[in-house]
Amino acid sequence: MRRFGMALVAVLIGFLAGAGFNAMLGDQGADTPALALLGGAFGLGVFLLQARRRARKAPQP
Repeated sequence: MRRFGMALVAVLIGFLAGAGFNAMLGDQGADTPALALLGGAFGLGVFLLQARRRARKAPQP
């Protein structure tokens, strides 16, 4: 459950970063929340890559 919470936080941070970038673009930004969704997907991807690397480094019994 703790991992799920951490993944959710990573997605939310990505959403906020994408939405902030879209807001900074102003009129040139997208009218849809596409950048926020891409930011969330990117945040989840980074979290999954880190989890995979940690699993590889863990000692095998």
